Amino acid sequence: MPTTLPKTQTLGYKNQQSVATRNTIAETQLSGALLKLSLEFPYLTAAFWAMHRIPTEEVETMAVDSRWRLYYNPDQVAYHWSVPETSAVLYHEVCHLLRDHAGRAPAEVNGDEHSAFLWNLAADAEINDDLIAEGQPLPGNPVLPATIECPDKLTAEEYYLHLQKTHCKAGDEPKTSETGVGEGNCGSCAHGHTEAFEKTANAAGIKGLPDGEAILIHRTVAQEIHQQMKKQGRGSIPGGWERWADKILKPPTVNWRQELAASVRRALAETSGRTNYRYSKPGRRQASLPDFVVPGLVQPVAKVAVAIDTSGSMREEDLTQAVSETAGILKAQGLCDGVTVFTVDASVHACKRVFDPRQIRPLLKGGGGTDMGVALRASESLRPIPDIMVVITDGYTPWPESPPSGVDRVIILITSSNGNHACPPTPSWARTVRMTPDQG
Repeated sequence: MPTTLPKTQTLGYKNQQSVATRNTIAETQLSGALLKLSLEFPYLTAAFWAMHRIPTEEVETMAVDSRWRLYYNPDQVAYHWSVPETSAVLYHEVCHLLRDHAGRAPAEVNGDEHSAFLWNLAADAEINDDLIAEGQPLPGNPVLPATIECPDKLTAEEYYLHLQKTHCKAGDEPKTSETGVGEGNCGSCAHGHTEAFEKTANAAGIKGLPDGEAILIHRTVAQEIHQQMKKQGRGSIPGGWERWADKILKPPTVNWRQELAASVRRALAETSGRTNYRYSKPGRRQASLPDFVVPGLVQPVAKVAVAIDTSGSMREEDLTQAVSETAGILKAQGLCDGVTVFTVDASVHACKRVFDPRQIRPLLKGGGGTDMGVALRASESLRPIPDIMVVITDGYTPWPESPPSGVDRVIILITSSNGNHACPPTPSWARTVRMTPDQG
């Protein structure tokens, strides 16, 4: 039986018996919807039945968190949706989980409600055009690519870039359905941003799936899809699921995000861990040696600079990746210390110390040729000189023969749009991390 969260408001039912009847109808409807989905999509059965069902009045319709906990409003399910409509909404929510929309969300989504809302809409548009094409009867007027003035068959990342341009401020939001379905309120399964009703579930001790089990479900579903294709051939299931399963079951590759994060953390740790004596700080023994000036021992804080390639060859998705990774570096460094950001094509267009990820996007100016050596030489004129320099580029740039003077570590991040295209080799004195198109 599902677990009920504490009530936060009264729905106005005459007695407890009517509430119990409503809950029974809703649970029966959900079970019927899940059974219908299991018969229609047997290869997704493990995902459908892995969700922990929680009736609650804290959601208007239905939502799922990143721990596979399904929150549903029993009044909506019992009295306003048919079994086919309920199954379509469940299918929609499971797509968020299996497509890992929470993991794919850009860095700025974490902690920013407006960005989380826009990403949720983008993810909804990515899912719903597929579901409509499959004949799923989503209730109301679900968000489709046309709703946000985009073509079909794009990715959530592409829809999100469009929404950022057209609805960049809170309150300036696209009109969506009135039913709450596909309205940007699907829960942290879509964006990773913890909603209020999820905090209530945590407080009530209702645990969801740990990360390890969720990964196993992904692999189980992918294996079932491959088994279905072996039995009935390719084309027996929607092509999107075939491509998804191929990606899940492909041989593991190096995760460039982990590699970049490890490189930055290691460089920060090595630099911050150094100690030195400074006469600007009195030593502990100064009082016992009044005739001498005793230097004190200090532990420096690593100084980080990021150079972003803004040349004409950098696509919008490259710049978005650059902003996202710079925000991650800023978080690793510490917001109170900040990082110096260069924006460079064939010359330096901006050089500013930033303390908030939102300060990065306005600095992206350029569009001409490319010479990231300009940024490396410019770092030598900073005071103090950065200990770590991260260069984010598509790779179509010449490189100097020697590293910038005074900079201890240079990390070059090649954006995913480069693929395996020929470009000048990166220098041996720098650590190079290459994004991969499927992970970028």
